[in-house]
Amino acid sequence: MTPVAFVELTAIVIVVLLIIGCGYARLASAAREMFKSSKALGRLNKTAGVMMATAAGPVVWQH
Repeated sequence: MTPVAFVELTAIVIVVLLIIGCGYARLASAAREMFKSSKALGRLNKTAGVMMATAAGPVVWQH
């Protein structure tokens, strides 16, 4: 690998990782704002409960 190719590859990786990281940070910030209300937290808790119960079904069914 030539030094120029190495620099190009490094630059591409850095840019891609920064774009992905900034996207995740933006989504996390939006989620934090959305779940500040008690109504949204209640919906989140109910959804999580349904998902856990659904995942427990096949586990119980196997035994």
